[in-house]
Amino acid sequence: MNDPVSMTILSIGDFLLGWLMWLPRDVPLFVLAVLTAVILVVVRRWATNQDQLRRAKADRRTLKRLRRDAKAKADRAAMASLKALQARIGMMRLKAEVKPLLWAIVPIALLATWCYERLPYLPPKPGSTFTIELLHPVSAHGDLAHVVLPSFLEPVDRLLQPILAEDLPSQRYGIATWQLTRQLSPAPHDGPSIIQCVSPMGRFDHPFEPSPTRLPLIARNHDDAGTIITRLVLEERRLLGVVPGIPALALPAWLVGYLIIVIAFIPVIRRVFRLQ
Repeated sequence: MNDPVSMTILSIGDFLLGWLMWLPRDVPLFVLAVLTAVILVVVRRWATNQDQLRRAKADRRTLKRLRRDAKAKADRAAMASLKALQARIGMMRLKAEVKPLLWAIVPIALLATWCYERLPYLPPKPGSTFTIELLHPVSAHGDLAHVVLPSFLEPVDRLLQPILAEDLPSQRYGIATWQLTRQLSPAPHDGPSIIQCVSPMGRFDHPFEPSPTRLPLIARNHDDAGTIITRLVLEERRLLGVVPGIPALALPAWLVGYLIIVIAFIPVIRRVFRLQ
């Protein structure tokens, strides 16, 4: 994200929430999901008529009992009347559910903006290994490419790698791959933290911020057609290290875990606050 509004949101989010990234992998996900659940519940307290919802809940129990009695007596007129009344109560409850969501959309959107930039992957920590890929048009198959690394990164294998054809979901590319190990953070005099991928088609810079609390840039397009790309392959953030994403619904692993925690905690927090 490069637009001023998003950068401002990220800066504020880093100031308020960046400390979470120092904690074990599941803790940031858990804290942010519970915070989301608290926001939804607290907004519900002010956006709904709780007395009306309590009376509606009691009315639903009464209607359920009356419908059983009407069914036992085969009183169709009474059953139809009770069913219509139950539908009206259900519509009232539905409207009550929508209103808190509308009130909460702004704080949740701000939180989601920060989460989408900071949570999907685990920032490479000192001693960890990750991958950088250089994607070219498939016509580059067979060429050689090499990387120039900042001082805090070391190659696991050779700096010179072949560009090999590979099928990706979008199209067929030629890809050169390097495994890198993160060492200590750079000293102030080391200059910009940039990984340079060099091939017969040119030199391609990929910025790499060595921060334990911020994700580096995951992918960068180097031409308008999107045929020359550098991208990092980092470890996904997964709840308990195992909860997967749902690609068919475009839900990454961190978001699935986040939603699981939010859904699990909303009724708990509502009970604590005694809210309907």
